[in-house]
Amino acid sequence: MLSTHDSRGAVEPLAALAVELRARGVEVQVCAPPDDEFVELLGGAGVSMVPLGDSWRAVATALAPSEADVRRHLDGLIAAQFDTMADVAQGCDLLLATGFPPVAAGARSLTEQLGIHYVYASYQPTILPSPHHMPPTYYGQLPPGAVRGGPAGVNAATSPKIQVPVDPTTDFTDISAHPRLCDVAHPAALS
Repeated sequence: MLSTHDSRGAVEPLAALAVELRARGVEVQVCAPPDDEFVELLGGAGVSMVPLGDSWRAVATALAPSEADVRRHLDGLIAAQFDTMADVAQGCDLLLATGFPPVAAGARSLTEQLGIHYVYASYQPTILPSPHHMPPTYYGQLPPGAVRGGPAGVNAATSPKIQVPVDPTTDFTDISAHPRLCDVAHPAALS
């Protein structure tokens, strides 16, 4: 089982992974938000979809949700992991989750309850705990002492991007040399 509650940027790679796993003889389902774009994407790839939680688009386009709204939404998504996925995950060998870590944590708790393997895959290493960069924030919500920056000519006080210095000589092509960057399923773990 593959699971996310995120944008197309998280659902599309799961669709590709599901197609490849199916080509290798693995039964696979994808749990994703019930938005029409995801239903069409997964259906068009011939991938079985299990609707998870509320519409991603509705949440993403809401005007400046309050912290309480965000927390309420995340709590609902964590609960949806148990309400929606518990029956579907019965008999699965592995659950691979992506997306916002608090939501994926619900999937991990479910796998512990069911006794199945769990893998978290991160498409963006900035969401993983690290002493080298700060965690993601919502616009206007920086932790104490954090500095917001951006390219020259951009007002650093209002820029929504946070600059993270990267050594230009770093070779990121061999992910195994950089285990802190992501936690991904090795093909052997999926067979």
